[in-house]
Amino acid sequence: MRRQDGETSKKILDAARGLIAEKGYANVSMRDVAREAGVALSQINYHYKSKDGLFIALIREVKEALLGDIRAKVGAIATAEERVDFLSEYAKKMIVENPDIHRLHIDFANLAIWSEDFRCEYDALTKDIAAIIAEYLKDGSGREGDKDEATPEELADMLVAVKLGVSTQYLACNKKAKALKSIDLIKKLLK
Repeated sequence: MRRQDGETSKKILDAARGLIAEKGYANVSMRDVAREAGVALSQINYHYKSKDGLFIALIREVKEALLGDIRAKVGAIATAEERVDFLSEYAKKMIVENPDIHRLHIDFANLAIWSEDFRCEYDALTKDIAAIIAEYLKDGSGREGDKDEATPEELADMLVAVKLGVSTQYLACNKKAKALKSIDLIKKLLK
């Protein structure tokens, strides 16, 4: 029975991810998700309690996959400068190759403005992403203690904010590559 619950939950999350990325959170109903997943509406309520609960679970799943991917790829890179190069190129590649993830992120950021539950989850999402980026920006260069320089944590917060803005601009402006140049500018500033 547990295995079947896990499979049902995965089908629901997969259906929700596709529908919300395609239509936006406000334009997708629980019935739409149930239909797409091939499950009864009661199964979604059983697993997630509400549409908000489903979206929060989806965001948590996407976050864990993203953090795992970054850790796996950045861990082998030796210097902070190489990590900055990697993180910059990774951000651009993710925006271009995974626009659905960025649509979810943008939708989630918008919902966080109006909902305390979403705000708490969004805060956790951005803090977790910034923390892993800050970890990889540290290199013993003195940046961590120099009062005239931004800390790795501050730089990571800036990168998270810039990536959200760039992905919004890229998706809203018909996927114009010009929007991605902002990431290259940030990369130059970080070096």
